Amino acid sequence: MLAIAFRPLPEPDELVKIIASGNVAALTGTQLSMLADEVPTPDFVEELAAMETRSLQEGTQAQWDTPEQYLVALSTADDAQSVLTAWAFGANVRDGLLVDVSKQLDALDAACTGLRESRELVDLVRVMLSIGNRVNANTARGGAEILSIDSLLKFDSVRSPCDPTMTLLRYCVQTWKKKNGRSPSMISMFTKLLTPVTNPKTKIPDIKEVENDVKRIAELSRKAKTLLERLRQQPNYEKEVIPLIEDGIKKTDELQERLKKTMMNWKLTLQYFCVRNETPMAEKSDEFFDLMKKFILLVGNYAAMD
Repeated sequence: MLAIAFRPLPEPDELVKIIASGNVAALTGTQLSMLADEVPTPDFVEELAAMETRSLQEGTQAQWDTPEQYLVALSTADDAQSVLTAWAFGANVRDGLLVDVSKQLDALDAACTGLRESRELVDLVRVMLSIGNRVNANTARGGAEILSIDSLLKFDSVRSPCDPTMTLLRYCVQTWKKKNGRSPSMISMFTKLLTPVTNPKTKIPDIKEVENDVKRIAELSRKAKTLLERLRQQPNYEKEVIPLIEDGIKKTDELQERLKKTMMNWKLTLQYFCVRNETPMAEKSDEFFDLMKKFILLVGNYAAMD
């Protein structure tokens, strides 16, 4: 497997020259990460040296396979572990390390904002709250001031006492349509505003998974930052390698700020739909939006009916 990983790389001697020169265009982030992981330990270098000494004593030349050739070459590079680790981080950011996480944050932000800024959704929920209170009059659930997300789909699991031929949710949607004059533009606007939630091509991420991904990248950034001073001692890295690493650190800092804003947007959305922070739903943004998607699609189907 290691021989296959080394195959696309320049020849061992040429690779050492590239590392020493700081030519950032010559190696990808993936290649640099692999090399950083394979830098031989001092013990392994001693073992290779001992094998070579024995071969010379026996009057033969040590024959190294491809992996050993690269490991021997890496062992001659100056401070290879530090250089490759920091350089790999900058190159991986350049090659798109942050792209998927950024797209996930974009999707979550758009979904949160779409829900909270939809006047049609707010209006529908108010209609549902009013009708729900009338249905539950003189019961413990009557007189509610808010309608939680847990209640939304429950409206479609019971029959409307006002019209037993339809579910309570369908009845609420029809009442909502009458209130708005059965406006087709109102229905299309409702769908358009909530497209970030209902678009089948959009996958709303789990906020915890995104947070963990950002933390993992931030840890790589911190490690690269601690190694920068060691790289500054080598003049060949000032022109390309160090700026590449610094750019990666800057973009990671910006990503962490993006995460903070998205987390705030998410918390505001939870508050908006009366989801308590200690409930499982508060930890699972993907499940929250799956539920909202089902609700919105149901509403869209009922709104399209006469």
